Amino acid sequence: MSASSDDAIARTLARAGRRAEPSPDQFQRWREQMAADLARVRRRRRLVRAGVAIAACLAVLAVAVGLWPAAEVPLAEAVARVETSFGGVVVREPSGGLRSLSAGDRIRQGQRVEVGQRSGLGVIMLDADLRLGADSTVVFAADAVELLDGRLYVDTRGSRLGELRIVTRAGTFEHLGTQYLVSVEAGEVVGAVREGRIVLHGPTGDVTLAASDPAASMVVVSSGGELTTRAVSSTAELWHWVADLSPGFVLVGRNADDAFRWVARERGQRLEYASPAARWAARSARLGGSDDRPLPADEVVAVIAAATELRAVSEQDGAVLSVSLGSKAD
Repeated sequence: MSASSDDAIARTLARAGRRAEPSPDQFQRWREQMAADLARVRRRRRLVRAGVAIAACLAVLAVAVGLWPAAEVPLAEAVARVETSFGGVVVREPSGGLRSLSAGDRIRQGQRVEVGQRSGLGVIMLDADLRLGADSTVVFAADAVELLDGRLYVDTRGSRLGELRIVTRAGTFEHLGTQYLVSVEAGEVVGAVREGRIVLHGPTGDVTLAASDPAASMVVVSSGGELTTRAVSSTAELWHWVADLSPGFVLVGRNADDAFRWVARERGQRLEYASPAARWAARSARLGGSDDRPLPADEVVAVIAAATELRAVSEQDGAVLSVSLGSKAD
């Protein structure tokens, strides 16, 4: 700064004169203001340091979580295996999502399965063959299936007595070694037995149905709870949809008698041989080839007829599958 500038500043200060001393009250207010400003600065610095520390901790935690294996949520036990599935068949997950079901898939305890229109599902559960018709909804448990709506067919096969139960709003169905059907539609519950016996444990007591009983092979429980029993044929239209969900029969390595017994069971028929010679021929006819695809009942009969002299036809209004030899030996 030049000398002339210094002189100018001095002259200006001289003209301004001495500033008045601040009063004690002013000094006190300035001290309080300065203290408040310093406190704010200290708080801001503490918050910044705390934020840095928290961020560091979170970073360490994120690394730890990434390195530490996540705890797996245990899956519910698988209780059924899908054998056949067509159309729209889904399982509703606990999260609410839907997953399509196809052959080989497992169904777990507590899962809800929904079968859409023009669809069907066949599963194996507790060694029993279960088939669900179109527009059916069920919930699977460890040893039971709750039928909420639709039709369910059961062929107990190797399932032990009392091991599998079908639960409905009208009560619980248990089998005594059998083939049977349960349906729930518009509030009405129907149970029908095709072979053997079943028991309905209802709110007013037990009802036993037997295929051999001409008056009580079917039970109907109305939406109001009224219960009636009646007869139903093992080949009635009530059962026709079941064949569409058949797992099929593999002919390779099996004899014709095994195949005919399976066909008769699928159709609800009684197997009869026209002669001892026909029975002997069926038991002796072991089928070979390389095609090990499961075949439906009609194709099984057709393949055996093409490969042997054995002929199987339905008689007595479809109640009997009659097997004979297509030669003079019969």
